[in-house]
Amino acid sequence: MESTNKLLEVLVEKTFEKYNLKEKAASLSEEQKAKLKSIITELKEKVETFTENAETTLTQRGEYTAQTIKDNTEKVQRLIEEKKQVLYKKKKK
Repeated sequence: MESTNKLLEVLVEKTFEKYNLKEKAASLSEEQKAKLKSIITELKEKVETFTENAETTLTQRGEYTAQTIKDNTEKVQRLIEEKKQVLYKKKKK
């Protein structure tokens, strides 16, 4: 939350500089304040949703990778056992 506030401060300062505005001259009407709050709330919700989705995707990828490694390890172990049995049978002959 604190980083969001700092980001907003920087954006507002840069916008004021760009248009050569003074803080006192930039008063907003109640309607403008309400719209601004609405926009900020909407952006915050979108960021939270994006973050949750990104975390879910990373978790799923990690689980997929771990499962793939496990499956491949099991396949290699089976192949080794099969080769051992073939070699053992050849030695018996």
